[in-house]
Amino acid sequence: GLVLALGALVEAAEGAVAPYAADIAEILKAEAKDQCAEALLATCSCARTLAQTLGRRLQPVAHELVKNLTPIFEHKRAKVRVACLEAVGAVMHCGAHETILDLSSFRHPNLVKIQAFYGDDQKINWFG
Repeated sequence: GLVLALGALVEAAEGAVAPYAADIAEILKAEAKDQCAEALLATCSCARTLAQTLGRRLQPVAHELVKNLTPIFEHKRAKVRVACLEAVGAVMHCGAHETILDLSSFRHPNLVKIQAFYGDDQKINWFG
């Protein structure tokens, strides 16, 4: 309900929602934790609409938005995973391009975290 209304608002208001991008991203962050397929589809659709509407003005919150959408890649329904991939792809073009390194679990060969010496330092390859 709320995310569908939010998506309609973003689509209708176009650039007028730019000052509220951080607030919209927080709502999408909370909604991305839901396990209901319909709610996640609405969340991904709203994120994609937000990215298409705001473009580069979404840059301050784009990285955080992608970070919050990535757990949806583990959902059991393929339709939800495809919607998430479309949303993440749209948001990446808005300034979250550096998240490609996080999503592919890239590690710089000359940089080793201290945590790797004392325990598990696992990264998830979301594109694998």
